[in-house]
Amino acid sequence: TFEPGATSHGPVQRPTQEVAYMMTGRLNLTIGAHNFTVETGDSFRIRGEVFEWFNPYEEPARAIWVIAPPIY
Repeated sequence: TFEPGATSHGPVQRPTQEVAYMMTGRLNLTIGAHNFTVETGDSFRIRGEVFEWFNPYEEPARAIWVIAPPIY
């Protein structure tokens, strides 16, 4: 869950593959040099690229986010 105003606090890069499916809400996402707004029903994949996210919206955003290999 990404609460309103939540942010990644700058660029992130991990040696992983990550996929996510947006359950509710919206999230601003930058992957490499590409900017996206992902919404309910959207999905995306990050393959070791630099990325950032931010929820500037008034409602929480909820996603199923899978990271492989697990790093937590």
